[in-house]
Order: sequence, then C-alpha cells, then structure tokens
Amino acid sequence: MSATADGQRETTDLLRGLGARLDRIETRLGSMEGRIDRTDIRFEKLDVKVERIGNDMAELKGRISQLPSTIQLLGFVLAVLAISGAVRVFTP
Repeated sequence: MSATADGQRETTDLLRGLGARLDRIETRLGSMEGRIDRTDIRFEKLDVKVERIGNDMAELKGRISQLPSTIQLLGFVLAVLAISGAVRVFTP
C-alpha cells in the first residue's frame, strides 16, 4: 500500500474514534441536562423555603421587640409590692 492510503486509513480511524468519543460525550451531557433541571427545581423550592424562614424570623423579631424590658418588669414587681405594702398598712 502507498503512504497516501495508509494516511487516509489512519485519518479515517482517527475520525471514527473521535466520533465514538463525541457520542459518549453527548450521552453524558444528555444525562447531565436532566440532573441540572432537577437541581434547578430543587433550588426554586429552596428559595421559597428560605423566603418563608426570613418572613418567620421577621415576625419573631417584631414580637420580641414588643416584649417588656427587664427594667419594666422590675418596675411592675416593685409597684405591686408597694401597693400590697400600702394596702397592708392602711387596712385595719
């Protein structure tokens, strides 16, 4: 055989090998597309959950800000004690 025929055969074999590799790559990419789609759906669900948690945290923060402070509670206890002492002193 001539050098040209050998070169053409080598080129043809190389192209077949590349075609087979390309087919395997396309198959892998096809399976990855499905995974990516499922991952996108999971991220969308996660975004909704994170937003819901953020709203719940904001509500809790608002409720906590409405709670009385320690000084207010101490003042209330002292006022109750003062009133009970005064009632005890002024009642026969």
